[in-house]
Amino acid sequence: MIVSALLDFFLAPIYLLLDALDFSLNTLTIPLGIFNGLNNLFGLIGYIFPTKQLIGILTFSLTLTVAQFGMTLLYSLISFIPTMSGK
Repeated sequence: MIVSALLDFFLAPIYLLLDALDFSLNTLTIPLGIFNGLNNLFGLIGYIFPTKQLIGILTFSLTLTVAQFGMTLLYSLISFIPTMSGK
């Protein structure tokens, strides 16, 4: 209840600005041809970069990134242990 009141208090100026703009979604029209264009674009990207051949490269790259993050985290945790930090 308190959180709701705080949100209402902080969002009131934003609501006032949006009401002042007098923008409604009924005036927004999207041409139907744009969806066909997007479908053709994604089809072209899928044709140029087939995922079956790239899945090995993506898996290897993700594995290296996770391993690097894990080693960095391990080194950070080891540095907090006085006898293992090497200093």
